[in-house]
Amino acid sequence: EFVELSADYKTIKRVKAKRRGFEVSETPLQGVESLAALFDAAPVVVTQEPPSVAAPIPQPVDAPARPIAKAPLVAKKNRYGVAVVIGNGNYQSSGKGVPDVEYAHNDAKAIRDYVLNVLGYREGNVMFLEDATYVDFVSIFGTPGNAKGKLNDWLRPGKSDVFIYYSGHGAPALSNGQGYLLSVDADPQRVELSGYALQTFYENLAQLPAQSLTVVLDACFSGSSQGGTVVKNASSISLRLSEPQKQAPNATVLTASGLSEVASWDPSTKHGLFTRYFLDGVAGLADGADFGNGDGKVTLGELKGYLEEEVTYYARREYGRGQHPQVNGRPDHLMAELK
Repeated sequence: EFVELSADYKTIKRVKAKRRGFEVSETPLQGVESLAALFDAAPVVVTQEPPSVAAPIPQPVDAPARPIAKAPLVAKKNRYGVAVVIGNGNYQSSGKGVPDVEYAHNDAKAIRDYVLNVLGYREGNVMFLEDATYVDFVSIFGTPGNAKGKLNDWLRPGKSDVFIYYSGHGAPALSNGQGYLLSVDADPQRVELSGYALQTFYENLAQLPAQSLTVVLDACFSGSSQGGTVVKNASSISLRLSEPQKQAPNATVLTASGLSEVASWDPSTKHGLFTRYFLDGVAGLADGADFGNGDGKVTLGELKGYLEEEVTYYARREYGRGQHPQVNGRPDHLMAELK
């Protein structure tokens, strides 16, 4: 059956139906009796509303975000897995002149869905924070020399897989170029005192008694961002580390860009560019013919090839700048299993 409406969406123009192998098309006020007869039913009285005097003029609205690919749900559950998902977007409210990260909250919510629905973590084992403060970072990850924060307490030694995601600003220290994760209340001019040091972050994670560790950072540490300069009155600063970061031997680490590069955004999906392609990749695009073997499993090696190709290409095409994701870990590490 098919009902055709007029332009005002209120007036019925024509009714089409198929009965006993015949297709019938009638206007409701002229031939509804014959149409009802074919259906062995009593005629239906149709009241035709008069057209409205003046149809409202549609108002322009913001185009919705283009949906990203979504991975099919998996049956497996990871009952001991623990995750920390942070989206730091609202920086301007602190009054320190730091630009907002426009899509950080969207990023964090989408990654939380990935952790729950693809990795199979329990909702009660996911710490989800929007606009984390310095105290939040210390409470979860610990302090220099003391890794026994909340994350450590939530683990089952030797049984828990750990997944950590951060979308927000990073910043270099002006004194030595070391990198810091920028809490929403941090002062980038004194980031050594108010930011959370990457060195502490990785050293403390290396001390966790986790079965495996995966870290995904959609942040850059150049002092610049797509939303504006993070560090005032300073040119873009190349991140320098005085010592190699101590990462756990069982760690998988993915970061959005090279040391002195900007992490771009993707307005069409309202996500960070790196996060957008990370999510597309684990949804199965990284397992496609160009990057994987199509076996229904997305490995780190397949995802690495996909990110290096797509993120680098679109950052150059859309913004004319380099962005090269950094991926470290075992190539056979499983990032998603698809139905």
